[in-house]
Amino acid sequence: MSPKRDRDTPSQLEQDAIDVLLWLGPNAGRELSYTDISRGTGIPDGSRLRRAVCGAGPLPR
Repeated sequence: MSPKRDRDTPSQLEQDAIDVLLWLGPNAGRELSYTDISRGTGIPDGSRLRRAVCGAGPLPR
């Protein structure tokens, strides 16, 4: 059985999505890659980052 999580504490996926959104704001209008987002947020470039980006909405074009 996994330990209960405090309702006020975001899950890792939620926190990753928050970090992505906060990073994307000042970078709006720029052409961005997953590598750019990874470097800016510190989230490793892989499935975890892609899940966070999908949770944050589509990449800007």
